[in-house]
Amino acid sequence: MHTRAHYDDLDRLLASTGEHLAREYAAASGPADRAAVLSAPMPVGVVVRAYGADGRLSTQSPDADAAPRVDPRAVLRKPSGPPFDRIAALAPPLIHVGGGRGAFSLKSATGGTRWRLYVVPVSGSGGYLVAASPLNRIDASVERLRWLVALMAAAGAGATLVAGLLLAGRALRPVHSLTQTAATIARSQDFGRRVPVGKSRDELGRLAETFNDMLANLEHAYQAQKRFVADASHELRAPLTAIQGNLELLRRHPDASPDQKDEALQEADREAHRLSQLVADLLALARADAGVPIRRQKVELDRVVLEALATAKHLAGEREIELAALEPSLI
Repeated sequence: MHTRAHYDDLDRLLASTGEHLAREYAAASGPADRAAVLSAPMPVGVVVRAYGADGRLSTQSPDADAAPRVDPRAVLRKPSGPPFDRIAALAPPLIHVGGGRGAFSLKSATGGTRWRLYVVPVSGSGGYLVAASPLNRIDASVERLRWLVALMAAAGAGATLVAGLLLAGRALRPVHSLTQTAATIARSQDFGRRVPVGKSRDELGRLAETFNDMLANLEHAYQAQKRFVADASHELRAPLTAIQGNLELLRRHPDASPDQKDEALQEADREAHRLSQLVADLLALARADAGVPIRRQKVELDRVVLEALATAKHLAGEREIELAALEPSLI
């Protein structure tokens, strides 16, 4: 829009100057008066030439030698387009440039300087007036402006990129810490580690707190699993040891009395039953953890006590264990 405004201002100046001088030139009574019209002070950078009806140059204003010569009849038949490029043409005009009776043209003089010309017919004489102005200053200003805009756009894009990288790095730093902590836990299985939580309570801060809560739950479950495995190993070891001991006794003493063999077999059978019950209890616990409902039924407490007493006597060895009064009970 800024670029088009400069060229539109020049076109409006050339059109108004050419129309005004054409009227005065047509009203002049003789060659001297016509020359006086063209010798009058002109707007800065504007020169004027007068052509006859045959298209030949008849007179011109001072300093008009640098302007390119044209055939005014050809310009009127085929005007040229605007002096700006297609990009500037996309912007709407800020002012209306009225061409009047004339037509605009673009020509290049010696040295490559572009000139903007406005050709207008002179009433009554059949001649033509051409108002012209060089475009070098406007072209240079527009070129500098485009380079400046390009540099500013590049600098703005670079600054935006750097700022975006800095902001992204700062915003993603907690995510990186979260990822590193998760990778470290996966390698070491150390559920006691925690993600550092900053002072800010934004989405990433709440994510870190949630991750720490998850780690705490995992640590609790992991410790519970370790205790469960240790307790199960301890409980299963006792009946297995008893069974192995009785079988070893029968193997080493094949000549033992029938009562001793029967006692060893009965004890091995009790421990096998106890081992089976432990396995059933472990399966029940596993099903309960998996969400399977546990079937409830009444238990004879005196039987449980007697079984525990028999196991304790076996483990006590030479020591005596006595049971006080026992009453049958259900629970």
